[in-house]
Amino acid sequence: MLAEVSFCQLSAAQKRSASRRDTDLKKRLFSPYSSCIATFERLMYSMTRFHSLDDFQGRSRQKMKHWFPICFFALALCACSRTSMSQGDAYFQDDFSSSSSGWDRVSGPDGVTDYASGMYRIFSATPNYYMWATPGRKFPNDVRIEVDVTRKAGADQDVFGVLCRYQNERNFYILMISGDGQAGIAKRTSAMDLAMLSGGSMKVAASIRPGLVQNHLRADCVGNQFSLYVNDTLATSATDSEFSGGDAGLWLGTFDQPGGELFFDNFIVKKP
Repeated sequence: MLAEVSFCQLSAAQKRSASRRDTDLKKRLFSPYSSCIATFERLMYSMTRFHSLDDFQGRSRQKMKHWFPICFFALALCACSRTSMSQGDAYFQDDFSSSSSGWDRVSGPDGVTDYASGMYRIFSATPNYYMWATPGRKFPNDVRIEVDVTRKAGADQDVFGVLCRYQNERNFYILMISGDGQAGIAKRTSAMDLAMLSGGSMKVAASIRPGLVQNHLRADCVGNQFSLYVNDTLATSATDSEFSGGDAGLWLGTFDQPGGELFFDNFIVKKP
């Protein structure tokens, strides 16, 4: 059985305040097209910098006529940029190329949760232990979570995956697979450590690539229905209605052997 101690508890003192997270979120929301806005501002400045108020009434008015189509085109580019960067119905996405996107950055004797090599790394140095990381956000009740996860080291029995409807460190859902090709859905509550929802134990799923390889995970949390897809194939499902809304996250659990190491990439939370 996995240890009850949470690595998240160790990182509580290092978590950012809500206001800091709000500021970071605003930066992420507007940064994709900030260069477009800056271009438009430069155009507007160029329209007026060479003309006095008196001159504006005369010959500069002719020049203005030539600038309006350009400004309109710049605004259209901004609109297109916003549409293309939204990635459809995505609430949040992260390729972990920036270490300021809000995830925990902790290194201690029990393990590591931090950015590494343009991905997000979770490493457990402790047996019978589980650890996780979240970006510190609040998502709607119904979401689809996708991520690429690559095992670099550890026992085949290690379990790993994504968190859904994360309320706090003692209340959330886990949709996970193991290195030896099994899948399962569980929840953690204040009253119980871990409770399997998809049967009494993990079940073999043929779509999982076993060993030190990459798998693509997709977790659908819709209403009271939870579905885990591995490499675009349904691996397991379950029903429960205790938690609603909340954060999303990444998860690793070890058993008798320490040294589990995972790298996550291309994390996205979107409408199902």
